[in-house]
Amino acid sequence: DFRIESSANANAFFVDGAGFRSYMGHNSGVNIGGATRTLAIHNTAADDTGGIQIMQWAGANSTQGNISFGKSLGSSVGSYTVLTTGRPLGRIMWFGADGTDMANQAAELEVVANTVGSNDIGGDMLFKTSAGSGAAPSERMRIDEDGNVGIGVTPTNGARLQLQGSSALNNTLQLGNYGVQSGRIASEGSLFITIDATDEDSSQAQSISFGEGGVAGQDTVMMTILQTGSVGIGTASPTDYHADADNLVIYSSGNTGITIAAGTGNDSAIYMADGTSGDAEYRGYINY
Repeated sequence: DFRIESSANANAFFVDGAGFRSYMGHNSGVNIGGATRTLAIHNTAADDTGGIQIMQWAGANSTQGNISFGKSLGSSVGSYTVLTTGRPLGRIMWFGADGTDMANQAAELEVVANTVGSNDIGGDMLFKTSAGSGAAPSERMRIDEDGNVGIGVTPTNGARLQLQGSSALNNTLQLGNYGVQSGRIASEGSLFITIDATDEDSSQAQSISFGEGGVAGQDTVMMTILQTGSVGIGTASPTDYHADADNLVIYSSGNTGITIAAGTGNDSAIYMADGTSGDAEYRGYINY
């Protein structure tokens, strides 16, 4: 064994000759996740000083501190046997004491090889969490080598974001904060969808709006669907119009109209119905 002492700690740095392991702040390993590690750092101070700090002082350039992980299928140092797709390249794991030991893992960040070739290593980044009850962490999200993201699923169809859950609720993407903020889906160009849930009073006009304005602003609302079901095209306030005819309101400051175009030899029609069967389906109609 080899030990370096300080005035504050008799085991500032300890090398275990039998186990080829090194410890800082202690003279033996502590089992974590079912094994001891090659290098362990122990801290008993009641603060956040237990950690690794990497700082770069290299002038005005792009160099930076780093932590590097490497993987080869070779069995000796310096042998570079080629990897295969799916091989793990490195991971960071989190454990917590459960009153008995630190055997159970809470979360994990892992990188695995994807495309592998000469001078070519693609990688996927996996985010894993444990649902408790002693379960090992399961993959929850993956960023593949092309930057595509899968939540609950490995991205396979080329979509930038793919979401897959076990129920309708698990497949829900929530935007905004009910009663506080609205949410928006926007293109980099000019189109957007805004879900406005800022008004907690269910009698008021929460809405879904489609418009033009992109990421930065909501310049022009083209269509609005209120929580009551009223639809406004060209207006965000269809209920400002007559209550007997505000289910669909079309507005513009110039000429305004609706076109119903049918193929040659077919009818164009508007039906007024009192029911869903018989002649109640067409008590009144306009037909061309």
